[in-house]
Amino acid sequence: MASKKASPNRRPKPLAVAAPSLFEEAKPAPAPYAADMTPAGFVAQAARPKRPIKVVPNVGPAGDARIAAIQKLKPGEVVGYGMRYAAPSERRIAILPIGYGDGFPRVRNQGGALIRGKRAPLIGGIAMDALMVDITDIPEAQLWDEAVIMGRQGNEEITVHDMAKLKNSVSYDVLTNWRLRLRRKSVNGKSAPIKTETVLATDGHR
Repeated sequence: MASKKASPNRRPKPLAVAAPSLFEEAKPAPAPYAADMTPAGFVAQAARPKRPIKVVPNVGPAGDARIAAIQKLKPGEVVGYGMRYAAPSERRIAILPIGYGDGFPRVRNQGGALIRGKRAPLIGGIAMDALMVDITDIPEAQLWDEAVIMGRQGNEEITVHDMAKLKNSVSYDVLTNWRLRLRRKSVNGKSAPIKTETVLATDGHR
């Protein structure tokens, strides 16, 4: 249906926020306040729908951990429960203090973290309190470096939708299932929009 041109005397169109729902499409609000609508539950977590109606810059959920240990693997050595990963050559791996007990998807050899602006693939099966990533191709990585689990680092990004794919679920499931033992922090700069950050794991979060 063709849209009508707005009258110069028409009142400004407000942004209506709907109650949480499973729909991420625009829905018309009752006249005369025709508006764009988006699930309030999603926006409250600072996340964006896959097909955003309105994009708020510099807003998004983020989570990080710190490299708690670095180990070297010899060819043929295995990592993780079930020995699902065997090193094809000498490898350098980092251990991050976060696992499925914190709400991270229980996966094997899938996903990863961002370290020094580069992707470090997850190897082996994750434990309740730890996971391992391969940092062989990130030689500058050091102990206590930040490892972004969800969010942006440099030019790379792991979105909540990427995490949902690991869980074979939806983004709402990711946002609402981080455990209470993880520290949450809301960041709001003086001149910057509000940014909600979930600190997934740090060197002192236990």
